[in-house]
Amino acid sequence: MSCPNIYFGTGRFGAGPLPAEYGNDAIVLTSYDVTVGSTVFGEVHVKNHGTDDSPLSHLELYWSDPATNFPALPSRLIFETNGLVPGTAIGDPTDEEFVMPWSFAFPTVGHFCLLARIAMNSMPGGCTQQSYNAASPPTDPQSAIHNINVVSAAPKKFGADKFMGFGFMAVNMQKDTQKTWLEVHALDPRKDREKLLNLVSLPAIDRLLSARGVKFALPDGLHLGDGRERILYHREHFAKGTHANCVPRIRTLGAVDSDTIKRLLLPGSKLLEAKGKHELDLLHGEARQTFIQIEASDREKVAYAVEVTHKAEDGRVIGGLTTIFVPPHDYF
Repeated sequence: MSCPNIYFGTGRFGAGPLPAEYGNDAIVLTSYDVTVGSTVFGEVHVKNHGTDDSPLSHLELYWSDPATNFPALPSRLIFETNGLVPGTAIGDPTDEEFVMPWSFAFPTVGHFCLLARIAMNSMPGGCTQQSYNAASPPTDPQSAIHNINVVSAAPKKFGADKFMGFGFMAVNMQKDTQKTWLEVHALDPRKDREKLLNLVSLPAIDRLLSARGVKFALPDGLHLGDGRERILYHREHFAKGTHANCVPRIRTLGAVDSDTIKRLLLPGSKLLEAKGKHELDLLHGEARQTFIQIEASDREKVAYAVEVTHKAEDGRVIGGLTTIFVPPHDYF
């Protein structure tokens, strides 16, 4: 017999450090085509690598506007529940799991990120009491973030726009650091095949992209810029009972066109080629509007995946997200 070892995501039970994961497959969505107020269905899977059942454990799922680091606000709690994760039979190659179905109508325009986290309510006899580490959800086995957004452009009446953009919040929820930086790069089908395969291994992503017959490619250009909107989360925003209307939100996030990006860039700044470190001094709880923009190539039936990694000054990964851009189909 062995101690319970609960975790989120395929293969993420081992000794650290674990690689950052922005699309943890423990959080399942039936669709990435989300409209405001429409109900989205999904599941959260918690696995147990140990042979002993876990004690009752508290499982939570939160949503957030697109962001690199996750503000787990009580007003954005999708569900919370207590359950035990059954132990895995000795010799069984597949870890046993607890599955929690969920549904939610998002009050946002089709782009969001999700955080699941779990903590044992008591200490199992002679074993470690496991709990999530809020300092680094992307690398914590008792946390799962699912920050994947799909930007699928509709055909334009007067020709396709080669530029596609996405707005997100660069957020610092770390109390021990203020100097942070972003790394932004397009995933290369030749060099990042494993990451791309992980993306399409998610059934809803596979259904969405395979129906359009696309292949992954590199864009002709990738640029990054700071927006003019900023907010600061305060302690009262994390208090239970705080109404959602009392929590500040950045207004323009998600899919954006090139004209909107130009209008909302920080005064005196411009879009720059995304390479190297993009340094950001962020207070604890500060969120800053940030834009990425790709320039589509002339190739037909392609998709571009862009990964944003947010790191602390010491190189520790504190968050990130992945955006998949699907240009409009050319009918002529």
